[in-house]
Amino acid sequence: MTRAVCLDLGSTRIKGGRMGPDGQLEHVFSVEAPPLTGKGLIREGDGLTYLNKAEAMVKKVLQGLPSSIPIGIACQRSSFLLWDRKRGQPQTPLISWQDRRAHSWCRRNKNSCSDLIGSTGLRLSPHYVGPKLAHLFEADRELRARAHDGDLAFGTLETFCLWHWSNGAEHRTDLSMAARTLLADPLTGNWSDELLSFFDVDRLILPVITPTFGNSTPLPQKGVVTATIADQMAVGTLLEKEADAALINMGTGSFVIMPTGSHLRWVEGYLSGPVYKAPEDTIVYALEGTVNNVAQALAGLPAVVPRLTREDSHPGLFCLPETTGLGSPYWLADFPPVCSMSAATISPTTRLTAVLEGIVFRICQIIAGLSGDHRPNTVILSGGLASNPFLGQGIATCLGQPVLVMIEKEATLLGAGLLAAGIMQAGACKGKMVYPYPETCYLPDKFQAWQEWMEQCIRLFRDGGLEMMLAGKRVAIPLEV
Repeated sequence: MTRAVCLDLGSTRIKGGRMGPDGQLEHVFSVEAPPLTGKGLIREGDGLTYLNKAEAMVKKVLQGLPSSIPIGIACQRSSFLLWDRKRGQPQTPLISWQDRRAHSWCRRNKNSCSDLIGSTGLRLSPHYVGPKLAHLFEADRELRARAHDGDLAFGTLETFCLWHWSNGAEHRTDLSMAARTLLADPLTGNWSDELLSFFDVDRLILPVITPTFGNSTPLPQKGVVTATIADQMAVGTLLEKEADAALINMGTGSFVIMPTGSHLRWVEGYLSGPVYKAPEDTIVYALEGTVNNVAQALAGLPAVVPRLTREDSHPGLFCLPETTGLGSPYWLADFPPVCSMSAATISPTTRLTAVLEGIVFRICQIIAGLSGDHRPNTVILSGGLASNPFLGQGIATCLGQPVLVMIEKEATLLGAGLLAAGIMQAGACKGKMVYPYPETCYLPDKFQAWQEWMEQCIRLFRDGGLEMMLAGKRVAIPLEV
């Protein structure tokens, strides 16, 4: 018997799942998300095409199930659009979280809002909704006027879908999604008047912020949406709210989540915010470290699994594989993916190993930054990339402690399904324990050398930009992706 169904509105794939009576996923369905287009800083798609694909997935997952089945929706954060409130037609493209069109706006305004932005647990970044809306309204005064008059509605993808599936009756989001817009106060759980004023956004266009779970939105075909949550926070719900743990979720990007319970904590260079808001208004928070898009750096490389060894066959080969700028704790949006050697001088398999090493090193660097002197007792690895054994054992070896690799790779779907069913279940993190390399391994020493190389790249980049880093001392070469 199916206990709940779940939907993951991802940036590369749209997934649906059915959860069995034991609280585990029984069936998972997946289709490619509509592709993004745009050159340079632009990454955008078609909102209606995405809506149609998501709706087809819902119908597929619900086939043969009772009309009252609960549905949980997890959604990519910071992708959004504006639509006509009367007809539901998009008035902007679906603007992706990967889009950086507001980069110049952020540069112009970075010194005027540090205290204001600091209260959100985020940073002033072109990845977020607030700067993008400010940029859109500056560039299109007619769009701004229509927003001011209340003709337009704003929403992230789950809000847009719910609005259409309820025939315009439901215009809502949850706090985990709202908190990633740079428009909400994570402490009060409401939209912030000060932030709305700073970004020139009218409250009229915004959805209502509701609890993350315990809702009830019947869909026309069948099923009742009882939970909506941000994708990474869906994974965060698998941990106890006070757990001494770090959960690494590896998908298009990689994210490290460390729960902080009912207290919102700040660590310089990292993010913090709500995991969920309960129906009784309790808010649970977490710290987060972000490694930007790494899946693109792996695309096209050999489908082999390198093995850890005692000796490093390429001791001078280092890699920074993030393809949409450098994430935590540096936040350099223009920083390119780079290697210390040209691709022409190494084999594709060697390049694959260098990219995987770069991912391992960035994850371990973030865990160290988030945890300080006290490393988490438990480290859990989830997501599609977790199936690559090099990553699990590499992280365990660099950290010097075991890592639990989850059996269920669709952790986002699992979290959304548990919320839909009303289950707050930390025991969902079932997996296989992976231990550090059993003998002396090159990886920890290389991690130290890699950090020195990385800091040199960043210093040169900050001193003179990309040209200085690439040409000034030839410390780095663009990674072809």
